[in-house]
Amino acid sequence: MRMSCACGPTSDIEVTRVEARGGYRLHFTFSDGTMGEKDFTDLVEFDSPMTRALKDQELFAQVELKAGTPIWPNGLDLAPWTLHDSMKRAGLLTDAHQAESHPTEERRAHTH
Repeated sequence: MRMSCACGPTSDIEVTRVEARGGYRLHFTFSDGTMGEKDFTDLVEFDSPMTRALKDQELFAQVELKAGTPIWPNGLDLAPWTLHDSMKRAGLLTDAHQAESHPTEERRAHTH
Protein backbone atom coordinates (compact mmCIF):
# COMPACT_ATOMS: atom_id res chain seq x y z
CA MET A 1 0.00 0.00 0.00
CA ARG A 2 1.69 3.19 -1.17
CA MET A 3 0.80 6.30 0.79
CA SER A 4 1.01 8.82 -2.10
CA CYS A 5 1.09 9.37 -5.85
CA ALA A 6 4.00 9.34 -8.30
CA CYS A 7 4.06 12.96 -9.32
CA GLY A 8 6.23 16.03 -9.17
CA PRO A 9 9.77 16.97 -10.15
CA THR A 10 11.50 14.71 -7.61
CA SER A 11 9.81 11.44 -8.61
CA ASP A 12 13.25 10.02 -9.49
CA ILE A 13 14.38 10.26 -5.83
CA GLU A 14 15.17 6.96 -4.12
CA VAL A 15 16.07 6.09 -0.56
CA THR A 16 19.57 4.62 -0.53
CA ARG A 17 19.64 3.80 3.19
CA VAL A 18 17.12 3.55 6.02
CA GLU A 19 17.93 3.03 9.69
CA ALA A 20 15.53 2.59 12.61
CA ARG A 21 16.49 4.95 15.43
CA GLY A 22 14.18 3.79 18.22
CA GLY A 23 10.56 4.55 18.85
CA TYR A 24 8.97 5.38 15.53
CA ARG A 25 11.94 7.33 14.17
CA LEU A 26 13.71 6.47 10.93
CA HIS A 27 16.83 8.00 9.44
CA PHE A 28 16.98 8.18 5.63
CA THR A 29 19.70 8.84 3.08
CA PHE A 30 18.41 9.83 -0.37
CA SER A 31 19.86 9.44 -3.84
CA ASP A 32 20.32 13.21 -4.20
CA GLY A 33 22.84 13.23 -1.33
CA THR A 34 20.47 14.49 1.37
CA MET A 35 19.68 12.79 4.65
CA GLY A 36 17.45 13.27 7.65
CA GLU A 37 15.39 11.74 10.41
CA LYS A 38 11.61 11.62 10.66
CA ASP A 39 9.28 10.54 13.44
CA PHE A 40 6.39 8.38 12.21
CA THR A 41 4.29 8.41 15.38
CA ASP A 42 1.44 10.04 13.43
CA LEU A 43 1.55 7.24 10.84
CA VAL A 44 1.33 4.43 13.38
CA GLU A 45 -1.42 6.23 15.30
CA PHE A 46 -3.52 6.39 12.11
CA ASP A 47 -6.05 3.60 12.57
CA SER A 48 -5.97 1.37 9.50
CA PRO A 49 -5.26 -2.34 9.02
CA MET A 50 -1.83 -1.57 7.50
CA THR A 51 -0.66 0.93 10.12
CA ARG A 52 -2.12 -0.86 13.15
CA ALA A 53 0.53 -3.60 12.91
CA LEU A 54 3.33 -1.02 12.96
CA LYS A 55 2.46 -0.02 16.53
CA ASP A 56 4.65 -2.99 17.44
CA GLN A 57 8.04 -1.23 17.57
CA GLU A 58 9.90 -4.45 16.74
CA LEU A 59 7.91 -4.75 13.50
CA PHE A 60 8.32 -1.03 12.81
CA ALA A 61 12.11 -1.41 13.10
CA GLN A 62 12.05 -4.15 10.41
CA VAL A 63 11.68 -1.56 7.64
CA GLU A 64 13.90 -2.36 4.66
CA LEU A 65 14.56 -1.07 1.16
CA LYS A 66 13.25 -2.60 -2.04
CA ALA A 67 14.13 -0.78 -5.26
CA GLY A 68 14.80 2.45 -3.33
CA THR A 69 11.49 2.34 -1.45
CA PRO A 70 11.12 1.85 2.31
CA ILE A 71 8.79 -1.10 2.96
CA TRP A 72 7.69 -3.04 6.02
CA PRO A 73 7.05 -6.80 6.24
CA ASN A 74 3.27 -6.19 6.21
CA GLY A 75 3.53 -4.57 2.75
CA LEU A 76 3.16 -0.90 3.73
CA ASP A 77 5.61 1.24 1.79
CA LEU A 78 6.47 4.92 1.51
CA ALA A 79 6.83 6.75 -1.79
CA PRO A 80 10.42 8.01 -1.60
CA TRP A 81 9.79 11.22 -3.57
CA THR A 82 6.86 12.20 -1.34
CA LEU A 83 8.86 11.35 1.78
CA HIS A 84 11.76 13.49 0.49
CA ASP A 85 9.47 16.41 -0.36
CA SER A 86 7.69 16.37 3.00
CA MET A 87 10.99 16.15 4.88
CA LYS A 88 12.42 18.99 2.80
CA ARG A 89 9.39 21.22 3.48
CA ALA A 90 9.68 20.44 7.21
CA GLY A 91 13.39 21.36 7.23
CA LEU A 92 14.45 17.81 8.18
CA LEU A 93 16.99 17.27 5.39
CA THR A 94 20.67 18.13 5.31
CA ASP A 95 23.36 17.48 2.75
CA ALA A 96 24.87 14.07 3.57
CA HIS A 97 28.39 15.17 2.62
CA GLN A 98 28.16 18.23 4.83
CA ALA A 99 26.79 16.18 7.75
CA GLU A 100 29.66 13.68 7.42
CA SER A 101 32.27 16.44 7.64
CA HIS A 102 30.50 18.07 10.64
CA PRO A 103 28.93 15.29 12.76
CA THR A 104 26.48 16.25 15.47
CA GLU A 105 27.12 15.44 19.11
CA GLU A 106 24.62 12.55 18.82
CA ARG A 107 26.47 11.06 15.85
CA ARG A 108 29.82 11.46 17.64
CA ALA A 109 28.41 9.57 20.62
CA HIS A 110 27.55 6.62 18.37
CA THR A 111 30.99 6.46 16.77
CA HIS A 112 33.08 6.28 19.95
